[in-house]
Amino acid sequence: MRWTTDDRKNLADLAREQEELGIAQARLDSLPEQAKLEELQAQKREERRQQVLNNAQVRSDQASLMRLRQDVAKLKERERANVAGLNSQTDPERRRDLKHDLRSTRERLHDLEGRLERSVKVQSMFSGANSAADEADDQTHAQIDEDIAAAQTDLDRATNALEADISAIKARLAQRRTALEDTNAELLQAYDQQLAEHGVGAAPLNGRTCQACFMELDPLSLREIDELAADGSGEVPRCPECNVLLLR
Repeated sequence: MRWTTDDRKNLADLAREQEELGIAQARLDSLPEQAKLEELQAQKREERRQQVLNNAQVRSDQASLMRLRQDVAKLKERERANVAGLNSQTDPERRRDLKHDLRSTRERLHDLEGRLERSVKVQSMFSGANSAADEADDQTHAQIDEDIAAAQTDLDRATNALEADISAIKARLAQRRTALEDTNAELLQAYDQQLAEHGVGAAPLNGRTCQACFMELDPLSLREIDELAADGSGEVPRCPECNVLLLR
């Protein structure tokens, strides 16, 4: 396979545009604006999760307080029933049982009333703190929403700019391909084959190093490439390691 000076220039331009396209697409896939947006979105999800957990804890505390009040009310009712029974009951054994139950009921009632009093105090202390925390959370959520909107705007701006660059590069690539196909379709086909196999169709030879596989060529291979360039045959050199077209 042979090429002319113009073919070589067109191929070099094509390879350069292809490299620029790869760089631009890689930048598009790893925009810092995207990372910032995802960080803010993750922060918002975490704060929502914490808020759900806090609300669940508040509901659990309220349910516990309600159960305590219900248990206290039941014990008070039982206490009243025992007192009424003692006032009307004359059987000694029955009165003994009522006295035992009344004593046990009052012990449990005293314990539960103490727990209820402490729970009420705790909830009263934290109710104001929770209200302040809720207000702070609302402000934080509003700020995060603003930050997310700003980050989305920044991302859209950066994405649009890069996509415009990519479109321009693709347009130039199409022109390069057309120019090379018109003059040397075989060379373009060889380039495309190497591009599909290695991700690089043509690469410069920098000193002894192929810029596609970054392997150093041995002296014999270098001499053969130099002879191809000197004999004027127009034969296209290839890297003996990766077979990519060499731009020398």
